[in-house]
Amino acid sequence: MAPQNRADGDGQARRRVVLGATSYADAEGGLGIAVELARHAGAELHGLLVRDVVSLGAVRVFRVRAVSFSGEVAEEVTETALLRAYQADARHFSERLRGVARLARLQANFHAIEGRLWETVQEAAGPGGVAVFGYRRAMDDSGSVVLVLGEGHAVPGFVAVLAAGLKKRLLVLSDASPPAGVAGEVFHGPDDLLRRLGALSPAAVIIAADPAILPPVARLVEAARCPVVVAAAEEG
Repeated sequence: MAPQNRADGDGQARRRVVLGATSYADAEGGLGIAVELARHAGAELHGLLVRDVVSLGAVRVFRVRAVSFSGEVAEEVTETALLRAYQADARHFSERLRGVARLARLQANFHAIEGRLWETVQEAAGPGGVAVFGYRRAMDDSGSVVLVLGEGHAVPGFVAVLAAGLKKRLLVLSDASPPAGVAGEVFHGPDDLLRRLGALSPAAVIIAADPAILPPVARLVEAARCPVVVAAAEEG
């Protein structure tokens, strides 16, 4: 079960930043970004390790073998082995999250659940929350922080803070002419956006646009190969 929003002393739900991943390595890749966002917003920091139902379903039904980057076939992946790996990742994720949050003086919580990463993390973030999809980059070097801005959307307040914290310049990709005073480029449809993200090798991607104009979050992460931040809409 995904963590639910908790009310503060005034009965209002506390804003939260949820860092979600299916492995500790990917979670580690997005942790610094999640901490920066939570500090800026004064939000709770939540870690969510999602035991992917597709992967679990595959090992339960089929004989699955892991393949290394060199092409060598490893031993068969069993459900027991996969669950053991998830347990180890959950322990590392939880310990690292709580340690970093303590240094940053943030309230932090951790959950490990079975589900689908993309839906589960956004549901846990809730209205007005921020979902961070962790991703471990294969290379240390990276380019700009990229803001994907939809027509009629304001630039989120945390964008400049995040770019400055990562020591990266900010690049705006918009589906229409960017707002006055915002320098950027226009993308023409989901495929063009994916192509641009793939060519940029960004440090992080922030989404502030209607899902209808975008490819699925899974494809955005796959193209960008970096942590992707989704700012949820306010309720009502």
